[in-house]
Amino acid sequence: MKETALWVVMGQVSLTSSWACDGQEVDVDLILTPASVENHITGVQWQATEPSGVTNYGSPSGQGLTFSQRSADITEWRIDNARWYSNQTDHCNDDADWEIEATYEMAGSLSCNTNYNPSDTIVTFTASAAFGTCLDGAAQLTNIFSGGPTYTTVFNKQTQLWETTVTQGTFVRDVQASSSWTVAGGTTSQYYDMVSGEEQYHEQQQMENPSHARWGTAFLVANIMNDVQANQPYTDPNQAQSLALAQQAFAAAKFNEIQRSSNYLSQQAVRCADESEAKNAVGASHKVAMPCTYPNCP
Repeated sequence: MKETALWVVMGQVSLTSSWACDGQEVDVDLILTPASVENHITGVQWQATEPSGVTNYGSPSGQGLTFSQRSADITEWRIDNARWYSNQTDHCNDDADWEIEATYEMAGSLSCNTNYNPSDTIVTFTASAAFGTCLDGAAQLTNIFSGGPTYTTVFNKQTQLWETTVTQGTFVRDVQASSSWTVAGGTTSQYYDMVSGEEQYHEQQQMENPSHARWGTAFLVANIMNDVQANQPYTDPNQAQSLALAQQAFAAAKFNEIQRSSNYLSQQAVRCADESEAKNAVGASHKVAMPCTYPNCP
């Protein structure tokens, strides 16, 4: 009498993390029960689908998740590059869920699937493109003016007062900026080039360009000097006080011009135009497009 051993084999998907930022890697394993059947596995294939089964991925890369074997053990794999996607019209959602499934062959012929009872075994993985967590960036002014004005103080014998006048001297517009960005998924993220490129554009093409249509009308030396010189000479019986009055006038005029420029640049229409220009220059799309990051802009 011949006896045949029957095995009940269960396969499950195990993730080291059920969540990752766009661009990051995550280890994924095929867990077999009993473990001894691992020696009989001849092939493993992985599949990631949107819960709705859609395969037309709404993402910058237009692709879904990819998998690669990470060791000699046929059950040890990784998600190569977490990819955010959207099937929403505005493409502005932060997170995107995938259903992860493995198909494996036993002894080269029998094909098994981890989702043998979907209601109990479906494993989901979330790829995120959330701002402040996965994506962030900024461009900041680091300098506005350089040099300083020239003050000339003389004594007027007729009035018996000291008179101080102000000329531009070495005082010039010198707008500079720095940019920084954080993309948790690094250069493999779909958004690295967009985020870094946009911030560098703000720095190099807008903040440092005196001929720029909007930035070129801000922080004007002429406005400061016209304001100061309109009220000179600055007179006082005391020479030091005469000079101090001129210096105070210059400081006030400089402050007023910085305030005027800052108020102008912070206007919604101006800011929206700046942001739209930068995003268009780097081809920003999906989660970093204008409707997602600046919904109040027209």
